[in-house]
Amino acid sequence: MDKIRIAYIIDQFGVGGTEGQLSLLIASLDRKRFKPSIFILRGDKNHPLIPDNTPVYLLNIHRLLSIDGLKKMYQVIQLLRYEKIQIVQTFFQDSTVVGVLAGKIARVQQIVVCIRDMLFWASPFVLFIQKVMMKMSNLILVNSISVKETVEPLLRNGRVKVIYNGIYIGEEFSKNDKAKNELIKEFNFTDYPIVVLVSNCNRPVKRIDLLIESIPLVVARIPAYFLIVGDGWMRSNLEKRVTELNIGKFVRFAGSRNDVNRILAGSDIALNTSDSEGLSNSVMEAMRAGLAVIASNVGGNKELVKNNVNGLLFTPGNKDDLKEKLLYLLKDMKIAEQFGKNGKHTIEQYFDIKLIVHQYNILYTSIAGK
Repeated sequence: MDKIRIAYIIDQFGVGGTEGQLSLLIASLDRKRFKPSIFILRGDKNHPLIPDNTPVYLLNIHRLLSIDGLKKMYQVIQLLRYEKIQIVQTFFQDSTVVGVLAGKIARVQQIVVCIRDMLFWASPFVLFIQKVMMKMSNLILVNSISVKETVEPLLRNGRVKVIYNGIYIGEEFSKNDKAKNELIKEFNFTDYPIVVLVSNCNRPVKRIDLLIESIPLVVARIPAYFLIVGDGWMRSNLEKRVTELNIGKFVRFAGSRNDVNRILAGSDIALNTSDSEGLSNSVMEAMRAGLAVIASNVGGNKELVKNNVNGLLFTPGNKDDLKEKLLYLLKDMKIAEQFGKNGKHTIEQYFDIKLIVHQYNILYTSIAGK
């Protein structure tokens, strides 16, 4: 049987959740059935997230509306034809424009546009372009029901399909005393509970500031450590605010880390304070580790976190509600432990990467007519 040839087109590879999910998917595909390739508009074609044995085409497209951009678009069309691509799957704004237009001209059999957030960032003009591209595609693929509910009104048809993010499952990711003792030593903690937030410090929508403002209200009642993992331009202002609030004793900024799984394994409670989420990989990773999660009641968070089952949901933007949820778990860590066990079961049952890749196998086989 001939392999199904798939071109994944993405702006560039970085450390974001979308890139990680794409890497997981490609690495897990059955190479006897599928032949994936990656088209990168710009950036590093040797990025460590790019799976081995996968052809990578660096397009060097920096401006779409330029003579050079049009020339590069022609090259993409030629490559799609030469590689006999049957499915084009796009991620992000620029790559969607390139992938949809090039795919249409090259007469690719199926064009799949991925939307993985709530489009909170899109200006009216960008949203218009996205709508045009989505209408030109064959299928819109989203990673949560919440994103589907955002996208469907833009299209007014049934071409939107949900496939959740996937994650590797294994006991090596679970909470353990060794990881906790390492955190205590590294960050000079005592025996207070450790609350962790893994977030991008470049995006105000993540609302790390909300956590900072709630911490004095929490530690005045119950002491706990708050470990913020991530980096970006907002970090210096957040650190300044910690000093102003005189809570430096309870807060640590870990910066950008490549051992996030170890940090989660040593923590007790995980947070997601974002005002908008498609489906949070950091929440999934925390649940996999067996942590109770407190998350804002937005987007895909409420599809992962079931209130009073595997975590707690708080009203987005409400520091008092966040405080109350934190105090509720800190008062009784046995409840937090049970939530963590339940959350781990949720991830293992519904979000194992093997299950998710099986759904992609069915999708690709179906739309390619195999």
